[in-house]
Parts: sequence; structure tokens; C-alpha cells
Amino acid sequence: MEDLQNNLSGTINANDEDKTRTLTIGWKWNYETGTTNEEIASNDKIDTQNAQNIANYTFNVIVSGTQVEPNT
Repeated sequence: MEDLQNNLSGTINANDEDKTRTLTIGWKWNYETGTTNEEIASNDKIDTQNAQNIANYTFNVIVSGTQVEPNT
């Protein structure tokens, strides 16, 4: 988390050669969820169907920035 936090904030100076930041974002798909054996079996079936039928996953990542007055 500390590494991610350090990469999520900061300043890219106008004269920096590299004006990009690359972050790898992982995600976890919980499966076999539920409180009873019947719920777990039902949810597992839905999860398996989704995994077989969904070809692409799309995530919206929003990035915002503010231009600051350069120091001269």
C-alpha cells in the first residue's frame, strides 16, 4: 500500500523527460461466497457462468491533476 500511495501522489515537473506514471492495479474475484452450502453452490454456479461468458473486463480508472505555476 505504501508503494501505491507514493505513486498515486506527487508532481510531474514540466521539464521532466518522463511525464508518465505506470501503476499495476490488481483485483480479486471472490467466489464460493454465501453463508449456507446452498448459497455457496448457487453463487459458485453464477460465478462460473460469468467467467465462461464474459470475454472482456472493463474498469474505469479516473485520474485528475492540477497544473501548477512553474518555478522560474
